[in-house]
Amino acid sequence: MKKIKNLKVVVGLLVAVAVVSGAVVFWPKSSQVFEIPTYTDTDYGFSFSAPQGYSASSFSDVEDTKTILLGSDTDRSSLQVFVSAFDEDIVLTVERINQEMPDLVVLDPQKVSAGEAEGVSFGSTNALDTESREVWFVYKGNLYQISAPINKQTSPELFDAIIKTWKWNE
Repeated sequence: MKKIKNLKVVVGLLVAVAVVSGAVVFWPKSSQVFEIPTYTDTDYGFSFSAPQGYSASSFSDVEDTKTILLGSDTDRSSLQVFVSAFDEDIVLTVERINQEMPDLVVLDPQKVSAGEAEGVSFGSTNALDTESREVWFVYKGNLYQISAPINKQTSPELFDAIIKTWKWNE
């Protein structure tokens, strides 16, 4: 049952990455939800900073998940934060990811911290051979999956700025 749920999460994550990429490319400049130097999420109690000129939007679905999309109209870079319930409060490791999702490609894994939460940062590829940079961690019963496509538009600075400025607002 857990593997099916994890598979749904991964499929949802991949679909969301595709949606983010498409939204950034086709998103008209006049429809920005809001520009952020700081994004604050009151549902899950966290905030992070992003470079000036980024807009953010979020949506939840019936399975208690939330997707936060960040994008820039100027350089077309994008990033996604996907939050879902997780039935254990653990420090997520590469070994655990491989145990739950043996088919997931995990490249160059490294330990990382987002606020007080510890997790793992890694590169990956999906079924469409799209490369991404990922940071996954568990905090207070939720799995956080931060993902950005690796391409000439998405700068590593965006990803690093978010992880380094992540705070829990408790």
